[in-house]
Amino acid sequence: MAYLLKTPRRGRTHRVISPMEFMARLAALIPPPKIPLVRYHGVFAPRSSWRSLVTPKPPARAAKSEPCAGHG
Repeated sequence: MAYLLKTPRRGRTHRVISPMEFMARLAALIPPPKIPLVRYHGVFAPRSSWRSLVTPKPPARAAKSEPCAGHG
């Protein structure tokens, strides 16, 4: 399998690799399961003291739930 390089490196325009080497390189790019893909830093970090000032507030819940008009 030949891979065309965008820019020539050391005078080479193609890289020849075996299918198994290609699959190994491709598998290295896939993140492991249950690892978050987004990491927050600065004021959006989970333990930031300013986080509550910059994140939106959760919607207010209804004080009392009433049954639907069609029931009961």
